Amino acid sequence: MPDGRDPYRQPSTATAAAVPPGVPRSYAVTVPDSWALIPLQPGVREKAIGTLIRQRFSGVPGAVNVKAALRRHLTDLAEAAWQTGGIEFYLSLMTAGPLPVAASLLVTLIPPPPSGPLPVAAVAAEAQKRARSVRLIQSATGTAVRAQTSATDLSFYFSVPGSGAWLLLAFSGPAGPLAPAMTELFDAIAATLRWCE
Repeated sequence: MPDGRDPYRQPSTATAAAVPPGVPRSYAVTVPDSWALIPLQPGVREKAIGTLIRQRFSGVPGAVNVKAALRRHLTDLAEAAWQTGGIEFYLSLMTAGPLPVAASLLVTLIPPPPSGPLPVAAVAAEAQKRARSVRLIQSATGTAVRAQTSATDLSFYFSVPGSGAWLLLAFSGPAGPLAPAMTELFDAIAATLRWCE
């Protein structure tokens, strides 16, 4: 299972030097092998999208228009996610029989507000405004917020130690008979989050 450390991201010594002691420099999350990573940084995402399309359509003749439409769609999704603080986007390539299982994970860094860091209770209260179910969970990274807006739309908020920022893992998946299995999978993926020094 690959982890979420971005293979396309080049480490920046300026950024690394600016990170105070005790604040993680990065994170890692483990997703199934059948999920594709699309880094969201401009100039990097294009390569990842191109590679994904070439792999998925290898040996498929006459798919020029479909590939072009998919490239535009994924590029638009990546740009919209980047504009709202997205870092990485994972796309499920799983299938159930001959049918694709549409699922995704968007990882977003939420900086602290100018007024200062938000406690977990405030993050949970804010999530409650949009979700039908919100609860605090214990993970290897500490107390986190789990918010469920529909059967397979789950968000997990993890406090980034020493920074006042929050890391959001937002999952989306299909409703219907696969919903319980997808929810279980999303919970399992979120449980793999760890900070990297």
